[in-house]
Amino acid sequence: KAGAIVPWVLAVLFLLSLSLIYFRFGRDPVVFLDSIYEREPPFGYGPAVVSALMQDREKATAKSFVAEILNLALLGFLKFEKVKQEKILGIFGREFDYKVFFTAPQRPVELMDYQKNLLEILKDFTGRTDFFLFSKFEEKAKWSSQSFFIRFEEWQRMVKGEVGKLGLFEKKSGVGFLVAATVGFVLSMLLFAVLSGSGYAFGLFFIFSQCLSS
Repeated sequence: KAGAIVPWVLAVLFLLSLSLIYFRFGRDPVVFLDSIYEREPPFGYGPAVVSALMQDREKATAKSFVAEILNLALLGFLKFEKVKQEKILGIFGREFDYKVFFTAPQRPVELMDYQKNLLEILKDFTGRTDFFLFSKFEEKAKWSSQSFFIRFEEWQRMVKGEVGKLGLFEKKSGVGFLVAATVGFVLSMLLFAVLSGSGYAFGLFFIFSQCLSS
């Protein structure tokens, strides 16, 4: 009878939808790379790019912004000098500050666009092209928080663009997963409705719900 075939057809379609979800979205992609397992982040990339890779996201963080400032010093574009600072009433404030000098690297270094933009942010918010106190930069960014946030978001977009150009993230839309999961859910509900008159209905529904949750 046709009515007896319907549950089996729904069950097969449901299992096929689960298989599709697993093989398409549930496994890591196969990488055809004849090399040893890479245990360290790529050395040539800046902290912002490495942060995006390690967090599996294309958006740089505030911590990576500070790390990029230190990275510019390593590349020879900045130089930090620790200076002693007098505390207010001998109690309040910091004991020391950093004088940051804009310098030229001793060897040719090609900066990425987001790194060049970071240098411009430092110069614009300190109003200096020779040196500045790091505490003054912090104060300016705090008191001009709205304008600094706009520049920071622009810098984040530039980092994202650089990560995109490197092609290190797989461009996979979540639409396919949503469609496959929805189809599987609908099929499970139909199968449960068809078998609701059977004593096996509850058991089958529990098994299928566990498959969906896993």
